[in-house]
Amino acid sequence: MRRRDLLQRIARAGMFGALVFSCRSGFADIVPLELTVSGNIDAHTDAGRTLYRFDRAALEALPQYEMTTSTPWTPAWTFRGPRLEDILERVQARGSRIDIVAYDGYVLHDVQVSDVKSFHPLLAYMANHAYLRLRDLGPLFLVYSRDDDREILKAADYTTREIRQIKAIVVK
Repeated sequence: MRRRDLLQRIARAGMFGALVFSCRSGFADIVPLELTVSGNIDAHTDAGRTLYRFDRAALEALPQYEMTTSTPWTPAWTFRGPRLEDILERVQARGSRIDIVAYDGYVLHDVQVSDVKSFHPLLAYMANHAYLRLRDLGPLFLVYSRDDDREILKAADYTTREIRQIKAIVVK
């Protein structure tokens, strides 16, 4: 095989690899805007009466709020979405704690429902008028109003609750 033919094959293989990699990284960011809530709830959307599934339309049909605040990962952005307490009300949550599950497998355990009702965090799906993608904290991101006068929300305990890439909530 001539050197020129070998170099052309290597170049083609490299271009093919780059194409495959770029497609894979693009697909990794395509996740639906939806939320599944299960556990100790009285309202259900499935036939087995085990969970409540919010799709994009259902999330957008809830009361919407905007909050401009910084997070551990961002400067002050304007976030938009329903309040977490409205989601818990819609599913008729009966528990006193929730676990929040992210796409990467991380689970934020034992968030007190009383804190959710006190601090009104958003389950944001938009930031600065753009839908959140998996690569930039989405599709859902739990945001507390850290820049208000509430110093408690800047404490480490609350900072760790600002979970990103949310896909599910379990009511306990």
